[in-house]
Amino acid sequence: MEHTLFQWMECAEQDNEVQQLLNCFDQKQTGLVLTGSQCMELIECHRETLREYGRIEFNQGILPDLIQTFIDSPYLEEDTLLDQLEQLQELFFFAKNQCHDHIDDQVLLDWMRDCFDHEAAGSVELVYAQLMQSLEEDR
Repeated sequence: MEHTLFQWMECAEQDNEVQQLLNCFDQKQTGLVLTGSQCMELIECHRETLREYGRIEFNQGILPDLIQTFIDSPYLEEDTLLDQLEQLQELFFFAKNQCHDHIDDQVLLDWMRDCFDHEAAGSVELVYAQLMQSLEEDR
């Protein structure tokens, strides 16, 4: 099967994205890691979330920053890591839309991490509830 130049470029870009995510896990010695196929699944979920929220990203996107912010959380576990990261990136874009992008990405990630590790005790659903409460208080 012959690939077009666009298909070849897309495959090369996906390989680059997977390697970029794998490198995020190498930088922290937590014992947590995703496989290449899990990274692809996270990337696909990320792309779907961008479509759902009507967003675009440039350069590396938010996933490496999200992983680096959360990777050493005591509440992340190997068997649920992919699901937790998928939920956290979706919550990130929900929050960005709700705040109309008036909050810096890293400030939001840091707030999410603090909430995840403390009030929410590792529950993405409770981080969402805290976010909704904060948004309501700010109105």
